[in-house]
Amino acid sequence: MFNSSCIEKKVTPETHAYLRDHSISGVPVIPAVLAIEWVVGVAKKVKPNWFVQKCSDFRVLKGISIKGFEQEETVFQLEYHVENEGDFSAEVVIKVISSAGVLHYQARVLMGKAPTLVNHIDPNYEKKLQLSQYTKSIAETNRENLFHGKEFQFIKNIIGYSDIGMKAELAPSQSVGYRIHGWDTDIAAFEGGLQMAAIWSRWQTKGSALPSGFKELKIYEAIDAEGPVHCLMKGRVINQFSVEFDLIFYNAKNQVFAELNKLSATMLPWDYSVKATEEQYNR
Repeated sequence: MFNSSCIEKKVTPETHAYLRDHSISGVPVIPAVLAIEWVVGVAKKVKPNWFVQKCSDFRVLKGISIKGFEQEETVFQLEYHVENEGDFSAEVVIKVISSAGVLHYQARVLMGKAPTLVNHIDPNYEKKLQLSQYTKSIAETNRENLFHGKEFQFIKNIIGYSDIGMKAELAPSQSVGYRIHGWDTDIAAFEGGLQMAAIWSRWQTKGSALPSGFKELKIYEAIDAEGPVHCLMKGRVINQFSVEFDLIFYNAKNQVFAELNKLSATMLPWDYSVKATEEQYNR
């Protein structure tokens, strides 16, 4: 038997104004990176003064659309328990549950008493992606391939592209002011990586990629996301319904601050009606 506890998380127009630029048909949608932030935040509260080693077995069980976003607060319960607890490490298992009792996300976070050792980007990794220079502007690329509004677009520049991957410069959270208050993960950089995956999937399959989970997100807490921040992404089409990615995030010193392995996404038909509105772009 596990002893479970809960932490309450509230979403309001005041605390989560940026969600207006992560909306489909005018309805804000909770991004997967925000759910990652929530589960990591819970683990750090459970094990204060410890370090995040990785978030694993992250599953999107049911996406969250907030139809009454402008009128009332939306409350979620973050239910957690601790497993495999030792002197130097412990796993915190977290579930994100709506007020209606619906399970939306679940994940495991491995905590350790010491941070993960510094890791540098493999100089041969980029060569293996066989990238060609990308010349189209990021503004035009985003308009053609993403539903995100201007305030939730975190790719600064796509540097190279191929049938097996992509390289881009991203906007880290430290560069986007109000969004990082009290956050434990680099939401902006991680969202930029997911947007890279969405754009690559659109080019490769003509469809829309919906994240469904990942095997592990390694986090190197001792490393700062000092700009410019880059991401190298390796992509593969599994079949007509599924794509998979590996992403490496690194700073100006070529130090890796996060690795996202086996990010999976379900492919859906591209619907032009979900593209960002002119109001979102010009906000």
